[in-house]
Amino acid sequence: MNKRIDYGFVKRMLSLEECCNYCGLGKNSVRSLMKKIGAVVKIGNRVLYDKKVIDTYFDSLYSGVDDV
Repeated sequence: MNKRIDYGFVKRMLSLEECCNYCGLGKNSVRSLMKKIGAVVKIGNRVLYDKKVIDTYFDSLYSGVDDV
């Protein structure tokens, strides 16, 4: 039985599926955007996506927009 333990902290690195759910985008769009913004991190054979880079990118899209 392979159970994950919840240590009470938020993951920084996301898998492709987690990133798709987090961003609300499809796999091809995520791969393309993550490469463009520099959020791709390769660890061995795994490809992960840095949540801090993703958040910084999306925050910058709305930095000049007034609150409604």
